[in-house]
Amino acid sequence: MDNLKTLRISFFKFGAAFPDQVDVTNLQSTYEGRQIKLVHVSLDITQKTNRPAIFIDCGIHAREWVSPAFCIYSLDRLIDQGSSGLLRHFDIYMIPVANPDGYKHTWSSGRTRMWRKNRRPASRLLFKSLQTYQFWPGQQGGLSGKVKHFHKI
Repeated sequence: MDNLKTLRISFFKFGAAFPDQVDVTNLQSTYEGRQIKLVHVSLDITQKTNRPAIFIDCGIHAREWVSPAFCIYSLDRLIDQGSSGLLRHFDIYMIPVANPDGYKHTWSSGRTRMWRKNRRPASRLLFKSLQTYQFWPGQQGGLSGKVKHFHKI
């Protein structure tokens, strides 16, 4: 069973079942050629809104298998609650598996289960690959002041 494929099918099923609320797009290709998906959830995906957005990134560290499952659960709850939940005040953007190469690698054999990083080879001999958060803007995953407002829930 391909667990990464199963996750992707789950998100596409949400998009097909709720096309006015869920949009699944390709965000970026990984080193091994897999697509990083972006899921946008809103009360009406076709309408531009001024609502603040919540960004959820799951599956950054490959071995943390529960994180993508949390994204599936969150999507289910957001759709189920509709306008009586968070979608009343926020648009939601999520990356269900931010590290698909590493995630796939952890399912390949028992010896790789605790793999944490992505699969892109590092340029230095000291490291076999890079931490995924090193690719986000700013330092150590920070956004360097690019985000003006943070909303705590």
